[in-house]
Amino acid sequence: MDTWGKGLALAENSGNKQAIAVFLGNIGTVYLNLRDYPRALSYYEKSLILNREVGDRKNESISLISIGNVYLELSDYPKALSCYEQSLNISKQIGDIPGEGNALGNIGNIHDKTANYANALSYYEKSLSIKKQIGDKKDQGLILENIGNVYSNLGDYTKALSYYEQSLKISKEIGNR
Repeated sequence: MDTWGKGLALAENSGNKQAIAVFLGNIGTVYLNLRDYPRALSYYEKSLILNREVGDRKNESISLISIGNVYLELSDYPKALSCYEQSLNISKQIGDIPGEGNALGNIGNIHDKTANYANALSYYEKSLSIKKQIGDKKDQGLILENIGNVYSNLGDYTKALSYYEQSLKISKEIGNR
């Protein structure tokens, strides 16, 4: 945390708003990982404001995903969904295909958490398609696992097992054990 704080101070001294926004986001992630959700939200919101001020749409989208992640952890699904949908719209507008895949996966998570399994599968499949298109094996494995979880929740254990096996195969391929 000390390193991020020093980096933030240097960025603030330089007046570089884009760098400040990045450091604020990174500090927010530390607080998210520490489960200090009010602080995480505060840092992410400051980052979002600066990203909007400087017109950095890609990092605006990332800030919205981060804020959505806090709301997801707080089980405030409507707010999380709103953030993820805003991120998805921005990603589509600017042609950020990886960002679009991330937003779709996160929207799938909301539908999964709220037991709206048909929508969860739809969003996960769209995200998986993008992750395959861009060659993001790690996220492919995670999404396949999420799809397996949905099928398990639906009681279709044969399909769940198939997706878990696909996820495991990718994890082994990339050395993610």
